[in-house]
Amino acid sequence: MKPYEKTLADYPLPITTDIECQVIGDFIGTPELRNEILKIVSPAMFANKDCRNLWLTLIDRHAHNETIDMISVFPLCDKKFFADNIAMRGDYGGVFAVQSHAVALQESYIKREVYRAGLAMIEGAVGGMSSDELLSIPKTMEDIISSNISTSDMVSLPESLDEVMEDLESGKSLIIKTGLPTIDNLCNGGFGAGKLVIIGARPSAGKTSLSLDFAMRAARDGHKACFFTIEMTNKDLALKTMLATGEINMYDIIRENKDWERLERAMMKARTPNLYISKKCTTITQIMNKITTMHQEGKCDIAFIDYLQLLKGRGKDMRERFTLITGALKQLTIDLDIPIVLMSQLNRDSEHENRRPKCSDIKESGSAEQDADIVILLERPREGEIQNRIDAYLAKNRGGSICTDTIRLQGTSGFANFYELTDAYE
Repeated sequence: MKPYEKTLADYPLPITTDIECQVIGDFIGTPELRNEILKIVSPAMFANKDCRNLWLTLIDRHAHNETIDMISVFPLCDKKFFADNIAMRGDYGGVFAVQSHAVALQESYIKREVYRAGLAMIEGAVGGMSSDELLSIPKTMEDIISSNISTSDMVSLPESLDEVMEDLESGKSLIIKTGLPTIDNLCNGGFGAGKLVIIGARPSAGKTSLSLDFAMRAARDGHKACFFTIEMTNKDLALKTMLATGEINMYDIIRENKDWERLERAMMKARTPNLYISKKCTTITQIMNKITTMHQEGKCDIAFIDYLQLLKGRGKDMRERFTLITGALKQLTIDLDIPIVLMSQLNRDSEHENRRPKCSDIKESGSAEQDADIVILLERPREGEIQNRIDAYLAKNRGGSICTDTIRLQGTSGFANFYELTDAYE
């Protein structure tokens, strides 16, 4: 019996509509992972016309910070196709699942281009194409694939060195100082670009006040600082900035016979155009979009977020939600080349065990301690209640040294305007 000879009919072009629809569903349903998906997926990877057109619509809306959800997207595409193929794919499957879907689409695209190149070579060989033309087909295929697989994260060393020199020549500081000598010295001058900083403390232990001090210092040094708060009102934060000047204390605020001259002086000293405050952003996606927009407008050199446990986001549980948030913020620091300071609550373990706080005390930390470059932990003095005093520990410092000693910080009346206690103050 003559053996069966296979033909091209035995090797049909792979159909990728299902994975294309899944990636679109992931993009709509996981806003915190959209930038990660965009690093892998490009429009050319969509073979299905409906999918490709919808993808182009989605990335255009994303670029313009417009709402992307199942309801807003439905009227913008073929409604039957959307209802039959995409509407039920918004269920969150985890970070790994979303990334694996994007990689699977990329793999399908590469295989499809290889298939087409192979078919072109067969047709050319049968149709009398020259050997040089036949050998050029794989190279053309490679060029097409390379042009649609992102390499934007690859930058040559000379290009990076040129950027550093341009910053130095322009007088632009690459480091944002905290004003606390020990932390600045150990952190190579302060908070550098691309750094995720976590400031952790128990409630009312000074994390917001100290972070606002850092923001005020950055603004006074000429940096644009954005402060996002969920727990406090704009007026509360504005009052804290007045207290942080050291010109007034809480008694000056609450007493009946107010010293208006001192209050006016504090207000003028706190009035810096370089500090922006927002309390309207409550989800990690809203905050990240606002940071990106402000940075593009030249209004964000450093961002502060108060605080991790109040942020809304996706995730099967609190730990996974925090893992997604800190991972996304770390990536954002790299993408925008700015530091981001994230405040976080600590659990009670250090109090129960009568010890200083450590990184693992970050409440439901997930991967927070791994994602962070710098971790500063705060607590009230262990030797007893001392007015307006907090103790700080540099618990993590990627690329630098940690501080095993207590960094003692003293605030002015009103628990603000902190400075480091050294021998010069004692």
